[in-house]
Amino acid sequence: MLNSKFSVHCDTDFLFVAINLSSEFGLTIHQFDVIPSEELREERWSLDIGSKIQEFKLIAQTLKTTPSKLRQRLLDEFTDKLKSEKNV
Repeated sequence: MLNSKFSVHCDTDFLFVAINLSSEFGLTIHQFDVIPSEELREERWSLDIGSKIQEFKLIAQTLKTTPSKLRQRLLDEFTDKLKSEKNV
């Protein structure tokens, strides 16, 4: 998809992130769950892509990035929103 615009919506109550892609083909919304990480590392959250791996790769390609960078960006936005809500 060329000329695509996107936005990210983070829902900290229901633990998901949604990517809204707008292009010449219309608007598409892709939702991925955010789950607490079971590993005892610095990252407290992980993105559950599951069976949507091909969809996620296509989104990354459309946004001209890699799946790992897209995953990290979504998790960063989610954790930033959590932090800002705690500071209110």
